[in-house]
Amino acid sequence: MKKILMLCFCLSALVLFAEEKVQRVFKTYPVNYVKVEDVKAVVQEFLGPGSKVSTMPNVSKLYVVATPEEHEMVVTILTGTNKPRKNIMIEVRFKESGSSSDTGVSVGIPGTTVYKNGKLHSPGIHVDARNNSGTSRSDTLQMLTVMDGMEGRLRVGESVPYLDWMVQYGHRHGYMAAAVNWRDVGSYLVVKAELVSDTHIRVQLTPELSGLVDGNPYRVKYQQAATEVIVASGSTIRIGGMNKDEEFYNRFLIGIGKSGAKSTLDISLTPKISGGAAADAAKYYPERRNRNKK
Repeated sequence: MKKILMLCFCLSALVLFAEEKVQRVFKTYPVNYVKVEDVKAVVQEFLGPGSKVSTMPNVSKLYVVATPEEHEMVVTILTGTNKPRKNIMIEVRFKESGSSSDTGVSVGIPGTTVYKNGKLHSPGIHVDARNNSGTSRSDTLQMLTVMDGMEGRLRVGESVPYLDWMVQYGHRHGYMAAAVNWRDVGSYLVVKAELVSDTHIRVQLTPELSGLVDGNPYRVKYQQAATEVIVASGSTIRIGGMNKDEEFYNRFLIGIGKSGAKSTLDISLTPKISGGAAADAAKYYPERRNRNKK
């Protein structure tokens, strides 16, 4: 029994001695394309006791004290994460439809003379009533480019017809005070695009109102009405056709033109991964679907 205990003690001593003799090296690693704190959290998981990774404020570098084997692991991690992000191109189509009317009365000035049947006449007061109406449609295409994981903004309308309703909605969900003296308010969609695979993109859409309060910029994001979908590169998303927060979007997707007429917007987005194997795959899939239909 004593021999066994002695053997265990010797083995423990050898392990401690070996750990004390481990050579750790200090190295720095630049982080250019991702958040340095995110990479730090990943690296920390692979470091053993006695090894350490740290960062400094406003410096995109990792400071690592680790064994040679652990440094090799750090290099492997950075090789997989610290690389340029791909761009995501989003084709945005605005289909606008609205109606306009022109109602009024024109009055002829007394004493106006007209020439009729070879004679001069003075018809006196002449009243013309008009009531004209019509519809208008427009189709506009825009391109929005965002980096993987970043945001872009789309302008929906220069003015907000249902501003009072939007303010009350925002107040109910804790986005703003009950009374906001808002001026020059426009509506936007904040679009965040993020790659989830070589062929699919996560798209998050958040409605936003932006204007001035007491002369200062004031923005409110309506997170409650935000929508998130995952689509294949090249597929189209139709905003307002996703059966989510229909009451909100029925008011949000309405604008007022320069003539004062209201118009309804139908917005569709088609995100595409820019360049690389993902773009090739996105081109391939429609061809494969076409072959399956034959």
